[in-house]
Amino acid sequence: MKMTVPTFTLYSAVLMALTLRIVISDDVDNSLADTCLRYNGHCNLTVTYGPPLNTLQCGQNVPESAGQLLSVSPVLKVTNPLTITSKLVLVMFDPDAPGDGFMHWLANVVFDENGVGTIDNVIKDYYPPTPPRNDGQHRYQISIYRSNLDIPITVANSRQVNFCSFLTDNSLTQLIAVFQFKYART
Repeated sequence: MKMTVPTFTLYSAVLMALTLRIVISDDVDNSLADTCLRYNGHCNLTVTYGPPLNTLQCGQNVPESAGQLLSVSPVLKVTNPLTITSKLVLVMFDPDAPGDGFMHWLANVVFDENGVGTIDNVIKDYYPPTPPRNDGQHRYQISIYRSNLDIPITVANSRQVNFCSFLTDNSLTQLIAVFQFKYART
């Protein structure tokens, strides 16, 4: 017995598939920095700057008036106990900076039994968030990765870094903790 598929049904299926593809494409931010950082709106890292700013909320918009408070590196604390305490790498990155993005901080970090982080070895000094004026909000993403190598982390002298290449080149594949805040200057 020969079966035929009605033309209308086949046409509808193709049209629905194309529509679905378009909708998915519109909803997904395809930037490489976002893909590599894997920030999904859920933070398991607490970031605290000095008073009166204090502890930031995950995804918080930091007011421009508080910008001066961002000039000193924050205190970091993981919100869940870590089973991994060594070979951890802290990265603070702005994926919205011109070019491939901007690395604000890179260091080896250790966490104590209370989850409080201490910088063990600075690779790139903390550079405070200073987005270009009138460039809109920039996302500042702080991530903790486990290093899979027994060799030092390497990065170019420039702070303009292709984040995906940096992660790949240094075998930073295991994301341990992440946090994001936003800041803009007018």
